Amino acid sequence: AEIKAKLGAFELQKLEQHQTQIEKVIQNFENAQVPLPGCENRTQELYDWNGEEIGHFTKVNNMQCENAVAALKCGLTNVITIQLSTNSAGLVAEDDTISSYGDYHGAIHSGKIHRYEEYRAYLTDRFAYLVQLLRDETDENGDSLLDTTIVLQVSCMGNGDAHDQVNAPFTMAGGKHMNTGRGMTVGHNYDLLDTISVALGVEGQVPQYGSGEVVSILK
Repeated sequence: AEIKAKLGAFELQKLEQHQTQIEKVIQNFENAQVPLPGCENRTQELYDWNGEEIGHFTKVNNMQCENAVAALKCGLTNVITIQLSTNSAGLVAEDDTISSYGDYHGAIHSGKIHRYEEYRAYLTDRFAYLVQLLRDETDENGDSLLDTTIVLQVSCMGNGDAHDQVNAPFTMAGGKHMNTGRGMTVGHNYDLLDTISVALGVEGQVPQYGSGEVVSILK
């Protein structure tokens, strides 16, 4: 209530929307039926943060991914967001060679392209770990969670060294209704969000962000 009193109309609307979504998650949790195997102790966190993970980026990332997949499997939420760092890109890879370059931000501006490439490969491995977890986990119908989930890896920069947002790389995975295994150019990243809305069957229930779906992405 104290924070709301300090917000403008737009920020207040966003906060109230966020609060409503949290309340829905809590309600879903309280109204859950007989849990799936492995979901019996939902109130018990998979991992407790104890500070020892600081400096172990891979371990922390994997813990977050495992928590996310457990939440999806157990029906606690349908949407997960994992943010790997802040806009300053200060993360440090848990890899002896890459960490010797300093943080990710430093590698971007180092003038040595191989450092940036190695960091990007390391971060993509983190993305791959999440995809593999979804592939190996099953839903209530016994199907792979990856078949009913779409994972979108985003970036705010195309050329980070120049702070250029043109041609920013995005990676999509999952969804048995998607054409996968290829690279392509899309007009705007908002069009990817519209494509995901169509693939998940919520087109019309959420705002259209761009010019509509990219038809060639979907089967």
